[in-house]
Amino acid sequence: MTRLLSKAVDLACLVRITEGTPLAALRQAIALAAAAGAHLRVFVGVQKLVAPYTPFGGAMTGSIVAEVNQRAEQEAASLAETARAEAGAAGVALEVEIVSGPFAEVAMRAAHAARAADLVVVDQQHGALDTAEMLIEEALFRSGRPVLIVSPNRPPVSEVKRIIVGWDGSAHAVRAVSDALFVFPTIETVEILTISGEKDLASALPAADFARHLARRGLEAVLTSVDAKGRPVAEVLNEYATTRKADLIVSGAFGHSRLWEFLLGGVTVELTSNAKTSVLMSY
Repeated sequence: MTRLLSKAVDLACLVRITEGTPLAALRQAIALAAAAGAHLRVFVGVQKLVAPYTPFGGAMTGSIVAEVNQRAEQEAASLAETARAEAGAAGVALEVEIVSGPFAEVAMRAAHAARAADLVVVDQQHGALDTAEMLIEEALFRSGRPVLIVSPNRPPVSEVKRIIVGWDGSAHAVRAVSDALFVFPTIETVEILTISGEKDLASALPAADFARHLARRGLEAVLTSVDAKGRPVAEVLNEYATTRKADLIVSGAFGHSRLWEFLLGGVTVELTSNAKTSVLMSY
């Protein structure tokens, strides 16, 4: 059966300025935009610090904060120039917007802007308290778009052919796979990985049913089951994707409540922090 192809026409890349701002998401977004002939919008977020009130040394504190803010603005301008140069070399149509302010506000504005894109591309966070987590969360829950969290451990890919799906039968997982197939029409193989021993999947959509649906779309659908053996699901999924040399991990976001994920850790937090393979998530 011939598979109907779609493709992304607009991509959004959200970058947070920090010490040693990573370029993995930017370069991955440029590679994907070049391959798809898509328009790329880069949103550069700058956290603007405010000097705390103190009766002693207020002027000195204000001066230090002003210097930090100025340096961040300069780095944002430098990153914008890098984006223009690399996108231009790749033949990618690009627009760049720099926004500064309290980071919660910056992240929310970035997510709203990303609604006019087919895919949102961001860098990994570095632990649950990193402000990049705020950017990822806003993108996932406020943009209404699939979010690609880019691993710094892999070079940019321009063509996605093999994906590993972390399957739990949820609506979020189904939506994530559908989003991946729309954004990456080059996908040929979908390996549906069920990790047993983590939660009861008796009432979930069976992986075999979803595999038959994918096969009717002209895809190679492979069913695999792995016993977690007490290990965290994200660790098993990450290791398996690396072993199989997958181009992408696809997963629904937040299998537990967001508070539970934050306090105790969970698949979403672990994958957005430590995955060696880039992860596409949908909510």
